[in-house]
Parts: sequence; C-alpha cells; structure tokens
Amino acid sequence: MQHQAHEPLTFGIAHPDVTYIPRPGAYALVLRDDGMLAVVRNFLGLFLPGGGIEQGETDEQALTREIAEECAYHADMLGYIGAATEYVRVGTTDRGQLKQCVFYRARFTAPLHTPVEDGHELVWVSPEEAMKTLYLACHRWVVERM
Repeated sequence: MQHQAHEPLTFGIAHPDVTYIPRPGAYALVLRDDGMLAVVRNFLGLFLPGGGIEQGETDEQALTREIAEECAYHADMLGYIGAATEYVRVGTTDRGQLKQCVFYRARFTAPLHTPVEDGHELVWVSPEEAMKTLYLACHRWVVERM
C-alpha cells in the first residue's frame, strides 16, 4: 500500500545524554465487531499488535509477520492511517530508541493454530481503556484518531 509522506508527529523527549537508535515499526488497529480493540500484553505493558520492520520487509510484510507471531492470526491490511515517532529511553541508561511507527487498520482473518511468542498475550480492550493503558504515547494518539 502506498501512503503519502507527511512529517510524522513526535512524542517523548530527546534527552541530550541519551543515544537513540532508530527503530522502524509497523502497528495495527484491529477492531472486533463489538468495538473491542486488539492489544498485546508483554512484560512492559500494553501495545498495539506489531513491531519492528526487518531489513528488506515492507510495512505490510512486517505487520503480517508480527501479528502472526504475537497474536497467532492471519490478517488483512485495510489501509494506512498515519505515522508518528517517539523517543523511548531504556530505564535510566544512556540508551534509547527512536520509534518510527507507521499505523494501519487491519482485520484478523483466521487463527494460525500456532503458539504466540513467549511473553506475549493477545487481549481485547475498549478504545477508552486503550487510551488509558497503552505504553507508548504514539499508540494512544492513533487510537484517539480512529
């Protein structure tokens, strides 16, 4: 899917004493018919399904792979929503990530009958609950836009 290039919104604070490594990622807004939103719980908290884009992958390929790994579902991409970046510091260290996120609407199509990645759990929450509990500000921003 092609999408227009706009300057993404930026969240977080770039601390001058922290080295930020760029980390491109693709994430999905997946809604059930009852309006509940798919999120993934890991040891840090709640995130939209998705993750890092590996060398040679398109946004859609990365998102399809990440949804399979984290949620054990096939998914169809329904359209591009937008992009945002976020400065994320790793604890109190001098390391961090510059999350370069693209967001898509998606639909789960069929279960994969494979286990999800260790430490990941698919849960369904209301968009209102997601706005309060998603770990990344840019994820909360895209939920607010839906």
